[in-house]
Amino acid sequence: AIDLRSTAQVAVKVMRRVDAWSIYRFIEEFRWLSQLSHPHLVKLYDAFCDGDIRYFSMELVEGKMVREWFRKFPAQLSSRWDELRSVLEQFASAVEYLHDHQVLHCDLKCSNMMITSGRRAVLLDLGLAIRAGQGNRLVGTLQYMAPELIEGGPATYASDWYSFGVMLYEVLTDGFPPIGIDLSNDGAHGANYRLDLEQVRQLLRDCPDDLTNLCIDLLRVDPSERPQCSDVVQRLSGTKQRMRPVKQPLLCWGREKELAALTTAAQTLGDRTCNDPTVGKPSVETQRASLVILQGESGSGKTTLLQHWPRTLPQRKEHLLLSVRC
Repeated sequence: AIDLRSTAQVAVKVMRRVDAWSIYRFIEEFRWLSQLSHPHLVKLYDAFCDGDIRYFSMELVEGKMVREWFRKFPAQLSSRWDELRSVLEQFASAVEYLHDHQVLHCDLKCSNMMITSGRRAVLLDLGLAIRAGQGNRLVGTLQYMAPELIEGGPATYASDWYSFGVMLYEVLTDGFPPIGIDLSNDGAHGANYRLDLEQVRQLLRDCPDDLTNLCIDLLRVDPSERPQCSDVVQRLSGTKQRMRPVKQPLLCWGREKELAALTTAAQTLGDRTCNDPTVGKPSVETQRASLVILQGESGSGKTTLLQHWPRTLPQRKEHLLLSVRC
């Protein structure tokens, strides 16, 4: 499509289902994923509602899927391995960025990984992404799902990297890993997952050892044995040690007055005990509600303020913070 304000070409994602859950997922996907920004992650722009039609615009990425892109290199061309390592490192850095921001992609696969004509790797489709620790249904593409997900376990950073390993194997061999799954024992909880490592090594015999070993390590059955973010990027870049940027705390400069008002409102909440002479024993006063309205121009930092404020409060078990949108 054409953005009439900037005249730029954009891609448009249209929500085709109108049930409550789909609408929630659509709005949620845009609201918190549009805040992410990484050179190798597709960028979301604006959300729109036109009657029953809901859609948002995003960066238009034109190119080839990573599997098709790698096929165009002649088999005898030795430099193709360096080219592959370069784009894989770009994809891995995007996954690392998501994990650093407590986001799980949950659908890493070849069709969601695009290479542009300028050799820029772009990770697409955040439609199934969830926050780390958030419960989710059994979602994803079966061929790329980690064994713990097939057994009904929760998605984790390690399950994302397993999917990355399946993608790597597919690019290297033009097929899927030789996996056997037996669900005959006790349903999902009795699933037996088998990966024939000898067959894997045989099928990868023409590939460089570093890529072969990385692929096998990512496909480990035990999630704790799979490499983590920094290790994957380091092995693809070929560096012995990689300095990761220090995570900066979320700051809220110049908002002391607003933070104080929120804290004061929170202090009025909760039960307070008092002595009731008519009863002769302590009683509980009625809870007092507080309402704070935060308003300001778009881009003035309202969301950052609300995200920062709970971190300034003392941690108490009786505090329950809920974040909702309509």
